[in-house]
Amino acid sequence: MEEVKISEEELAELKALDHEYAIRERKISKAWLAAHPGVSRGECNTPEMRALREEKKQKYFEIVEKYEKLFQEQAKQ
Repeated sequence: MEEVKISEEELAELKALDHEYAIRERKISKAWLAAHPGVSRGECNTPEMRALREEKKQKYFEIVEKYEKLFQEQAKQ
């Protein structure tokens, strides 16, 4: 399997993205759990959470594509 190269800047952006969305996911989950007392298991699959997950995927792929283009440009030089 090919080794994946990741720059420190890309890693920092991805970590910041994870941190930001983890906070937002916790807020949505807490609100969902407050609205559904007694539920200790199960997935918070509200429209807000699904939209947030989709937004996170989009941002993740934007970051990956950005650094992929930079890596390809550097390889050409």
